[in-house]
Amino acid sequence: MVRASLHLVSPSAMSVFHLPFHPHPTNPPLLTRHRLTRLSELLPHFTPHRRSMAEEVDAAAEAANVGFDQLPDEIVVQILIYSDNPGSFGRASKRVYDLSQSCHTRAQYFLRKHGKGLALFYAISRTKIFTEDLFRTLLNSGATLSLALAQELAIRNFKTTPTRHYSAYGDEATKWGKYADLQAVLAVLAEAHKTVSRLLVCLRNESLNIVTLS
Repeated sequence: MVRASLHLVSPSAMSVFHLPFHPHPTNPPLLTRHRLTRLSELLPHFTPHRRSMAEEVDAAAEAANVGFDQLPDEIVVQILIYSDNPGSFGRASKRVYDLSQSCHTRAQYFLRKHGKGLALFYAISRTKIFTEDLFRTLLNSGATLSLALAQELAIRNFKTTPTRHYSAYGDEATKWGKYADLQAVLAVLAEAHKTVSRLLVCLRNESLNIVTLS
């Protein structure tokens, strides 16, 4: 059953979520008592060129005798990761919503969309969802933490005077990292401190080796 479900996702299902996702003007309410059995039930929230693909996925699911609600969590997570708007798609059902709130799902989404070098930057910009658990998950998944990013995050959260050198880029640039979760900010700074400490130890050892050789 799992093998058949994996076959459904590639390539038809993934092609559905590679296209731009435009949610319905009114976000669908969280469906707590409804089981999403067919992807085409979300057709009102798909663009026209995507609806036919959703119907193709349902046809493949029927041929394999597998409904959307029977797909393993791993497959649903992959659909969320490859969707352009996982927040709106997460309201399709309670199960999808619960999976979309997972730190692992969010970390994989940022890594897929922005890469290892920028995943943390964009995750921090989403201050409402950026937590210490999400930060740890991103690091364990290979995201890169730069010292410049940690320094800027500290300035944004602990500097008493307002930062004005970003005003030329509009208000959006000055909001990055502000009012983030304190535990998450401290976790970032602690990890940056460890990185600096390791770097200083390496530099010290190299300098001692040079002195010894000379």
